[in-house]
Amino acid sequence: MVLYRKIFQKIPDEPSWITGQYTHDQIEPFAGLFYWLAKYGKPYFLKASILWDNVSTKVTGAIDENITYCLHSWYSRDYDINYREKVRIDFLYEVAKLNKAGFFC
Repeated sequence: MVLYRKIFQKIPDEPSWITGQYTHDQIEPFAGLFYWLAKYGKPYFLKASILWDNVSTKVTGAIDENITYCLHSWYSRDYDINYREKVRIDFLYEVAKLNKAGFFC
């Protein structure tokens, strides 16, 4: 809990152009980084599509969808406690390595 408090003390104000429902509570300790990037960085709009497992996300460029920036697994907090998530994330990691080599996606 002390670590979370230290992190949240450093969260900058949310940029005014971020609207809608969102939260920066203890469930998302890294939210401050994204707020900081949004406030001081230059936005680059991306596209995302759900992969075959109906959970993971493929992130591509908004202009050139042939460029895959990352594969986002989601639920990595459950990696050590949920065998099904562990297997899914491990498989996605192997797919990402193949993608880096120019295969898949």
